[in-house]
Amino acid sequence: MVNIAILTAAVVSDRERAEGYTQEIIVRGCGMFVTFTTLLGAYWYSKSIVLVGLAFTTYQLTVAVFKCARYNWDGGYNEDGLMDVIVPAVWYTLLFYAEGVFISEVNDGIMTPETYKRRERYSCCCNC
Repeated sequence: MVNIAILTAAVVSDRERAEGYTQEIIVRGCGMFVTFTTLLGAYWYSKSIVLVGLAFTTYQLTVAVFKCARYNWDGGYNEDGLMDVIVPAVWYTLLFYAEGVFISEVNDGIMTPETYKRRERYSCCCNC
């Protein structure tokens, strides 16, 4: 969802002459594809597909950390800059954790289609 929102904002804005515009569009487009494939891989309980998503999330998290390091924190209060730097870093950190735990639990046999159905029925509040 974040990739779709940022891609839409980048296309609508008048930043075509800005440096890195084409790279931003390519990364966001690839990000949408990888996110969709990762969700599909999680639905299929596929470690290898989710691992590709984890690798891309690692790349995006690294870029976010570099943006945090390069950001001018002493340059006054700039709300747009903070949103461009802080929110993606936090989002990719949470996504990295979720994908990593998913791969770990699938690898350990904790999360499988069979155990998911059994635990879902057990944890149902209506005791079906």
